[in-house]
Amino acid sequence: MTILAVIEVFIGAVAAVGAVFAWRYWSRPAGRPLVLVFIAGAGYALASGVNMLLSDPLYTHLVHHLTYPFGSLVAIAGLFLAIEFTGRLLQYRRPLAILLGGYLALELVLAMTDPIHQLIITERIVLDTGEFVRDIDNTGPYFWVRTAASFSLGIAGLLLVATSYPRTKGIYREQTRLVLLAFLIVITSFGIQTFVSIHPGFDIGSVGLLVGAGLLLWALFSADFLDSLPVGRSTLLEQLHDGVLAIDAERRVIDFNASAQSLLGLSEEDIGTPVDEALVSIPTLVSLLEEETDVTREIEVTVDDETWHYRVTVSTIDTPPTHRFGEQGVLLLIRDITDLVQQRQDLELKNQRLDRFASLVSHDLQDPLLLADRYLRNARESGDVEDFDRVEDALHRMATMIENLLELSRLERTTEALDEIELAAIVQASWELVEHDASTTIEIETDRIILGTYTNVQRLLENLLRNAVKHGGYDITIRIGELNDGFYVEDDGKGVPPSERTKVFETGYSAAEHGTGYGLTIVQQIAADHGWTVELVESETGGARFEFTGVTFA
Repeated sequence: MTILAVIEVFIGAVAAVGAVFAWRYWSRPAGRPLVLVFIAGAGYALASGVNMLLSDPLYTHLVHHLTYPFGSLVAIAGLFLAIEFTGRLLQYRRPLAILLGGYLALELVLAMTDPIHQLIITERIVLDTGEFVRDIDNTGPYFWVRTAASFSLGIAGLLLVATSYPRTKGIYREQTRLVLLAFLIVITSFGIQTFVSIHPGFDIGSVGLLVGAGLLLWALFSADFLDSLPVGRSTLLEQLHDGVLAIDAERRVIDFNASAQSLLGLSEEDIGTPVDEALVSIPTLVSLLEEETDVTREIEVTVDDETWHYRVTVSTIDTPPTHRFGEQGVLLLIRDITDLVQQRQDLELKNQRLDRFASLVSHDLQDPLLLADRYLRNARESGDVEDFDRVEDALHRMATMIENLLELSRLERTTEALDEIELAAIVQASWELVEHDASTTIEIETDRIILGTYTNVQRLLENLLRNAVKHGGYDITIRIGELNDGFYVEDDGKGVPPSERTKVFETGYSAAEHGTGYGLTIVQQIAADHGWTVELVESETGGARFEFTGVTFA
């Protein structure tokens, strides 16, 4: 037994052990092709080693020719490994398996019957150096056909992996580099063995095959990477407007498309990291994964003080064992529905205002309408001018109420596109629209700029200023100043009793004899639309003071 034969047999034995180890992952993605690579490598090396130990020409021939189908099996298994690793050409696996399986069976028959047709080896020269016995082959036409086929299959697998490399991310880019290196080592070693042959008694292809297979085993199975192989972009289409995020059974981020990257703030470094770390800024989405899968939920996400609404569908990837994700993967489909939620809220608000408008019209206008009808009947019967005056007053009150109702129903919805409003300037503009005389003064003690809808803020201030003049009288002072997170509007009039301070915002409530009770309702509605809180308190001089908090300053 020569040392070279021992080395070949040892390589074959190691490859066989590798096949046994890889068999544990037979049902996982790329597991079957990798097992076949180890089996083929073991067969190839053992055939090369045993061949050097035999002396009978017939047995030597049979064992030596087994290296050809085993070598072709390496190339075929490598191609299928590349297909499953990249997720490309998966639809052609079955026809390719049938075609290449037939080719492999044909090669086995040709190898065993080569002494008859001599298509592989035309002449065999037995070299006996005293250290080893080895066939020196003069090759036939089929030898070069099968050599070209094997290298073509190997290079095809190499190209599949290489062209997928630019689309890999994070730790999977390093993994892909290792797979590429394994393909290069195996292809190069067989190229040297075929065209150079370093030593006639030693097959360098066996060494390259063992190193390459071991590298593949380490790259694919270490840290259970095989459960989360790089996902083919044919599955997570980059052109999808919806975000797609894939997570494996170990709750690691596998892959995501550009939309998910934008929606969730992900980066390539998040590939392979636990989803809890990758989505640490979106705890609502992480908690959703704790629930039962195959569900759809709408979640609210706040990032950098901005609120977004997503519709998230969580699905278990229950696929055949050879699928890239593995059997326990989870796929998240994320759709940005912020605009839809905004539209829904706007519609609900409009419906609420419409309902309120209809209710107010049917109830609040009923009293002045009945009064007008009664006084009109009295006027017809008596001809008293005062009855006609009362009808006119009732109609005027109805017209005022309708105007206020229309104003309340037509308030603009506050959106994210807010205006930068100089508080002093808008107060002055609003004051010019309020009827007052020289005895009424206004003091503006702020120069802050607030964010809001200009038209609505002006309506709010007009109603407040008009309310102050109406209830406090002309001979008052109105003051506007700033708070830590807002502003106030106060006067030195007679104020509002504590028992009535919450009632003043109720629709239809008014302390004035001819008031409609809508002015402060409009004020409260505008404040709420801006996310502000309004509270009525007593000013230092005993008057009314309206404090607005939660205001955003520019």
